[in-house]
Amino acid sequence: MNKYQTQAHQKFVAVIDAQICGIPCKLGIEHYNKVNGRDTWDSDMDYYGYTEMEWELLDRNYRPANWLVNKMTKADHAEAEDLIDDFFQNRKRRM
Repeated sequence: MNKYQTQAHQKFVAVIDAQICGIPCKLGIEHYNKVNGRDTWDSDMDYYGYTEMEWELLDRNYRPANWLVNKMTKADHAEAEDLIDDFFQNRKRRM
């Protein structure tokens, strides 16, 4: 285990494999919280629900990949967040 891999396992709650702009990489997830909607009208967020997540794009060696972040489009960003959401939803189903 290299130094970056050790740091990643201490910093992130999960690290998942991804592919951004056709380049294999990893997504280091710092925080994830999904709140399902409720049948109340206090606010639109209460009614529809929301998802909070913080993540960092890493190269295959667990180093921050700022150069790859600069290449990301809005679609790439949305795809990364969909991967994270799927990861946690599948993990929840297995528990």
